[in-house]
Amino acid sequence: MEDEYLDVDQVGELLGVSKPTVWNLLKRYNLERYRIPSRGKKTLVRKSELLAAMDRPVPVRKRATPQDLPGKMAAAA
Repeated sequence: MEDEYLDVDQVGELLGVSKPTVWNLLKRYNLERYRIPSRGKKTLVRKSELLAAMDRPVPVRKRATPQDLPGKMAAAA
């Protein structure tokens, strides 16, 4: 079975998100990206890796509390 590769536009269409969101997802999920030298700078992603990554949980940042804020900001909160 041959893998299918998607460009950034196709990933956006598949997931229903914008191009900047696609780039953020590629970075957040640390997905491997590919380029075919004869096709210029077009970035490709393996569809099977993308779909597998979308099923993995990603840690969410902890929300800041007033105690987390520096100095005067904490006193004002």
